[in-house]
Amino acid sequence: MLSSTSLVGKHIRVPRAMFLNDTMSGNDPYVNVVFERALETLKELGARIVDPADLPSAFEIYDSNNESVVLGVDFKVQFDAWFDSLVANPSDVASLADLIMFDDKNPSLEEPTNYTDQSILIEPEATTGFNASYYQSLAFDKELGAALETYALGALVLPAPGYTTIPSAIAGYPILTVSLGFYPDNVTLSSAGPNIVYPFRNPHRSLLPWNCME
Repeated sequence: MLSSTSLVGKHIRVPRAMFLNDTMSGNDPYVNVVFERALETLKELGARIVDPADLPSAFEIYDSNNESVVLGVDFKVQFDAWFDSLVANPSDVASLADLIMFDDKNPSLEEPTNYTDQSILIEPEATTGFNASYYQSLAFDKELGAALETYALGALVLPAPGYTTIPSAIAGYPILTVSLGFYPDNVTLSSAGPNIVYPFRNPHRSLLPWNCME
């Protein structure tokens, strides 16, 4: 359980390059305004902020598809392994490929309003396992772990929107998303999938999240 002294002396890194660039992240400018306020709150609570403390590969992250490669391979391998582990499976679905076929054959069950396609499943299915491309992508962001160890950091903090999930997703480090505040009422909502909009709204305002990687 956190107390008012939990952050005292903790080193927190702020990798600004690329991640806090609105023209690259696509974030609403208000995101960074609230983020800066949050950093001040962390300082007031005793955290030692290392700022800026940029990731050397930040701009490569922006240009690469390493996250998609790693997540696609991992998803297919682990999904198929889960099917293999079942003690009983009464359906004819025993792999990711089978699931894609099942969805196509049962649109009334699997294709909700505003459904577009199964690319989120088809792309992982097209991967070929733990090959050279996978390991090259996996190694790309190991600097995250090195940074945490070198600087004795407790965590890296960034606003959640944009590209901030990529370093932890590739390197396999845990990431925690907490509420940072609220978007202004004039922020335009956009689709994030069938019957889902972003920013997410509660009955009153749109939530603005931020990420903590540790």
